[in-house]
Amino acid sequence: PVLEGVGKDNYRLVFPTNLTGVVLKGWAGIQIQGTNQVYGKTNRVVTVATTNLVGTNPVLEVVYEGSNHLGQAFFSTNTGPVDAGVYRVTARVAATDNTYEGTNEAVLTIGRRGGVITALSDTIRAGTVFGGNRYTASGFLAGDEPTGTLVTHLSSVTNTSPPVEYDATDNQSGVYRILRGSVGDNVGHNYQLEHREGTLTVLKESLLTEGAVTPLGAGLHYT
Repeated sequence: PVLEGVGKDNYRLVFPTNLTGVVLKGWAGIQIQGTNQVYGKTNRVVTVATTNLVGTNPVLEVVYEGSNHLGQAFFSTNTGPVDAGVYRVTARVAATDNTYEGTNEAVLTIGRRGGVITALSDTIRAGTVFGGNRYTASGFLAGDEPTGTLVTHLSSVTNTSPPVEYDATDNQSGVYRILRGSVGDNVGHNYQLEHREGTLTVLKESLLTEGAVTPLGAGLHYT
């Protein structure tokens, strides 16, 4: 700098030698998108981008933290969770960036996928053992096949807790609802299970008589 004006020759510039300063990093606004997704057996990640920078793209890192529907904790940087659940998302400029800083938070919700379990209706004789694995499943991804056992409940009884189940040792006939039981419990944390009931019809036990049959009136004489 130089002095100007009429009296400039009467002054001398003196510059202090002990001044210090800090250059602050520029602030980067961060946008987070894709926070509502559905389980798909793959890592679910959000989309992040800066909102106020032109011509420069600082490195952004994303931290995921939360738990699935089994209560299992999850924590990772840049690798999203797989299981359905609710996770806190923190997006920030990488600490190694010397020019910009910035952070933003959101919540990632991974919803359960829909799956249908259909019990197959059946008709059996009293005393016959009911097969609890007669069902079909749809909507489940490969490797996520539901397992478990169906249960029965006497149709004439409204309250299903506990179920009044068919017992092959009682030799009792009747009509029973076929309920889901434990089928699908192995994948229920990632699937919204829909159960379509079947009907089990139990017929009376069939009785067979063995031995010789003598016709009525055999050996009698008629005129």
